[in-house]
Amino acid sequence: MLKHNNPCGGAEGKTLEESYVKAYASDPESAFGGIMAFSQKVDAATAKAIGTRYIEVVVAPGYDLEALQILRQRGSRRILDISNIWDMSEERVVNFRYITGGMLYQGRDPGIYDKSSAKVVSRKKPAQPEIEDAYAATKFVKHTKSNAISIVKDLQLVGNGAGQMSRIDSCKIAIDKARRNGFGLEGTVAASDAFLPFRDSVDMLAEAGVSCIVQPGGSIKDEEVIAAADELGISMIFTEKRHFKH
Repeated sequence: MLKHNNPCGGAEGKTLEESYVKAYASDPESAFGGIMAFSQKVDAATAKAIGTRYIEVVVAPGYDLEALQILRQRGSRRILDISNIWDMSEERVVNFRYITGGMLYQGRDPGIYDKSSAKVVSRKKPAQPEIEDAYAATKFVKHTKSNAISIVKDLQLVGNGAGQMSRIDSCKIAIDKARRNGFGLEGTVAASDAFLPFRDSVDMLAEAGVSCIVQPGGSIKDEEVIAAADELGISMIFTEKRHFKH
């Protein structure tokens, strides 16, 4: 679920309908007038769950005929079929940024970290569900404007702090979003799009209930940040892959 080009909701489920229901529940207030994107063909059950809610745009690689009929019941809704570009390779896609008198272009931020190469740097090792949530959280934080903190539980985005000038403010927003939408934070996983420069973010996230933090690492104060995780009894994963979307 996107709003102003930032994820405000998202989830993985056993069915597409379950994924949608969980994604919408991430932040129903922000979802109003937003964009819902799917990774697979939309079926009738999912379309019925969307119904006539004020979701302005639906994007997916295809739709069942019945699903299209249901989604079209809201006349102003834009329905985009991206099946013809779904297989486009990352290497062939570039981003453009326009400036006065010209433009800049660069390759897209490719993929997510390789799970096998990620390093657990804390004394406490993450449990398998935390490892899976860390990977999901990194997917969300990658697409969130920096400075970004994404908090996930059971493959569902429960709080997202986007586009702040300081990383600690992004932590505050992500925690507040989760609490205001009725999510408990015990046992959640937080992802940072770039390294944590100080231990203050670790302190705040751990106090809120976060049990694992995933981040690129690479700060001159990495040792201090890792020591904070050990002191607070939480696990920490370094990916050595920064995203830093602007």
